[in-house]
Amino acid sequence: MENIENYNYEEDFYKQYEKEKEKYKRPNILICGYTGSGKTSIIQSLLGEDLVPADKIGAGLPVTQDYEMYENELVRIWDSQGLEPDKGEYEFIERTKKFISEIQNRPNVDDHIHIFWYVVSAGVSKVTPTDLKIMEIFPRESRIVIISKKDIARQNTIKGMKNVLINGNIPENKIICTTDIEAGREGIKELYELSLKILPDAYKTAFEEAQRIDIEKSVEKIKEKKASALGIIGTATTGAALAAANPIPLSDAAIITPIQIAMIAGLAALYKLNKEQLQHLALPLVARTVGVITAGGLAKLIPVAGNILNASIAGVITGALGWFVQDQFEKIAIAKVKGETPPIINFDPEIFMAFFKQYQKNNSNNK
Repeated sequence: MENIENYNYEEDFYKQYEKEKEKYKRPNILICGYTGSGKTSIIQSLLGEDLVPADKIGAGLPVTQDYEMYENELVRIWDSQGLEPDKGEYEFIERTKKFISEIQNRPNVDDHIHIFWYVVSAGVSKVTPTDLKIMEIFPRESRIVIISKKDIARQNTIKGMKNVLINGNIPENKIICTTDIEAGREGIKELYELSLKILPDAYKTAFEEAQRIDIEKSVEKIKEKKASALGIIGTATTGAALAAANPIPLSDAAIITPIQIAMIAGLAALYKLNKEQLQHLALPLVARTVGVITAGGLAKLIPVAGNILNASIAGVITGALGWFVQDQFEKIAIAKVKGETPPIINFDPEIFMAFFKQYQKNNSNNK
């Protein structure tokens, strides 16, 4: 690279991250129902208690007549607000028709709503005509009806509500009964499994990782990403080797820096690091990496390199760095799923050298 002093690694990192992030799909879910029907409890039971902002919980009154949107790196939720008994129900129905039509007609299918959940509370002991009219708006193939708070209702009440729904053209196998968080989250696993079955294949992986009813399953999905990480690191390793195909002075090693930045950004997108993690964990690592390579630190870190960077050394450095970063990002993602404090990432020369030696050994064995 010419004139490394003018290279803005932070800007390049974010640019590459946004580009890589587009490769990974996340499902959009619309959840609708009367105020107080238990929507928040369902979201939190299935997708975690941190998805819905604290100021939206327990307010008891609708925040707005529009649909609120909550999201993280794995899922986006559209949550109805303002549906009150005998208060503008017709207008709500018309607004919902318009809202869904606008979203479903967007050119990018990734912006569409992929699952529709409609919630009726067993606590009110009935399914209203408004409930049925709104359900009819939702596409049948991606619609699930949830009878919430079944723990506070009699079995005959639940049976009667199911009969009304079935008579309203809701298939019985698309009706799920749930309890609140305090009552043990009953029915949430069934909701997850049915939703996963309905989801288009492109969005299943993110939903499996987003769910919080089976933590080990989420951890398993994260560990499975190692195969994708192999591709990201392999591409960067090849690129770095090609960049140094003609041996160059070690002082010019910064020529491979943009390749490594793109690799780290790709891994950050793969492991769904959020904005805070990017700023406080990923970027300091990037800065340290740039510092080591551009300040002549390679000669001290890897004495065998001498004063010349060739294809072999460039490839091994990049590959080792990739697996070092992969290891750190995987730990961060798993800690988030488990609700634990994420590890602090430091570019520890000793730890990096362990990855370097192992990668160099593996690379030699594969030749």
